[in-house]
Amino acid sequence: MVPQSIYAQWVTNNLSSLPLDAIVIGVFTLVIVIASLKWGTQVAAALAFSAPLAVFTFNAVPHTAYISGFVGAFSAGLAAAGLFCALFVAFWLLAFRVIGSYGMTGAYPMQACLGGIAAATVVLVFWFQIPALDTLWHFGSQVQALFAEGYRLFWLIPAFLALAFTRR
Repeated sequence: MVPQSIYAQWVTNNLSSLPLDAIVIGVFTLVIVIASLKWGTQVAAALAFSAPLAVFTFNAVPHTAYISGFVGAFSAGLAAAGLFCALFVAFWLLAFRVIGSYGMTGAYPMQACLGGIAAATVVLVFWFQIPALDTLWHFGSQVQALFAEGYRLFWLIPAFLALAFTRR
């Protein structure tokens, strides 16, 4: 029988006490950081700019002429979450094309980390503004309190400043 290494025990003991929300947020941030390392910080910037556009459009769709009757079927649950995700992806693709790549070079590690954290912060702030997204993933009370309505501005301003710094 091979004894378990000290490092494996440390990882097992420490990761088992982490809340699942922190792991989900960390993995999401890591994916953005890796994408920014490969394709540049325009990935993170496009993600951050597409979140408010998708929220605005999603809230405006039920009141829009000619399509409000059709969209009534997408008013709650998974259908509404799917509609929001479709809008989010469409705006991300548009923002990615608009922002420009300046040669599609990858970002430096510090820029990629800062951009990934900032983009994940913006997406989390806007996640709580769409109740339908709760069907996809329900964050715990600690995360909800951290990104509550009273703190949104304090999260968004530094996040967009960080994105502006990384795109410099």
